[in-house]
Amino acid sequence: MLLLKKENEILNILNKSKPWTTGPSELLRHGLKHIKENTPFDLRIAMISIDNSIEIMLKTYILLPKRITGSYLKRKQKNDICNSFSSLLSYFYKNVMEKFSEIDPNEIEWYHRIRNALYHEGNGITVELKKVEEYACIAKKLFKNLFETTVNGIPMVSLEEFFSYWVNLINTFIRYCEIKLKLKNPTSFEDLFKCFFDHELITNR
Repeated sequence: MLLLKKENEILNILNKSKPWTTGPSELLRHGLKHIKENTPFDLRIAMISIDNSIEIMLKTYILLPKRITGSYLKRKQKNDICNSFSSLLSYFYKNVMEKFSEIDPNEIEWYHRIRNALYHEGNGITVELKKVEEYACIAKKLFKNLFETTVNGIPMVSLEEFFSYWVNLINTFIRYCEIKLKLKNPTSFEDLFKCFFDHELITNR
């Protein structure tokens, strides 16, 4: 198919993911799954998993190469920052505040204390569904801010970019049908898909 470089991005966008996001995304998805069960046990597990995912997100970002983050921290400095949850939050708040867009680090620290109570004291302690959902929302925002992708690995694009990709994709289909399949003046999706069916490029199976 005749694809321009820009149009290749449309096809790649659903396959594009960053390997370093695997660990945090798995932990966050695990937490989100337990929220749906909505039992006291599942909410405790969800809170712990979500908190762990946030800690791993921050550590992962800190340890990424400087060509990705722009940070010139030495290895020992990075390790020192990663030694505690509090030092991670402090570093980001002071040096990478743009990654906390629409996020209050004080809220993260507050939820982290709830998580610690659940994890270390355990017996009889419960957490409200609303609190877990709010922490999950913060975690998803932070994941997007740090890695420019959603938890499911789909890169974030603006509405304007989406429509630009969509128009380019449709124009690609039209050119392909006109040049390769000799379709004259297609005017609708129906014309395009009929052409694909007629040439057995797609089937209804």
